[in-house]
Amino acid sequence: MIKTLIVEDDQAIAQMYSMKCELSGIRVALASNGKEGLLLLETFTPDVILLDLMMPEMNGAEFMHVFRQNSTNAQIPVIVLTNTGAEEAPQSLWGTGIADFIIKANCTPAEVIQKIKTVYENSQKSTD
Repeated sequence: MIKTLIVEDDQAIAQMYSMKCELSGIRVALASNGKEGLLLLETFTPDVILLDLMMPEMNGAEFMHVFRQNSTNAQIPVIVLTNTGAEEAPQSLWGTGIADFIIKANCTPAEVIQKIKTVYENSQKSTD
């Protein structure tokens, strides 16, 4: 079973993706900002992280900066799920090992689930 950490401040969106993941056999932990996400990582080791960029307290780019400082996190793929275009994303985000970049408005929940599965499968191949 794939384990996914969803870091998203919009509770309606977070709940929708959580429900879709669970229905697809993906176990989920939810965090409403980057700080909460980092705390959850102390007790939950995800196979894939779904990360929003624009959040209060600690945004997605700040989360990635702290997250990637821990070498045990190097193999965990991160999918950015945001309404910010790639060209508008903070420059500090690039070079942090983003596995995919999804614009919420351009992707259905089913497509997001498929991307989670694909990114997970690709990460498993690279560790074999």
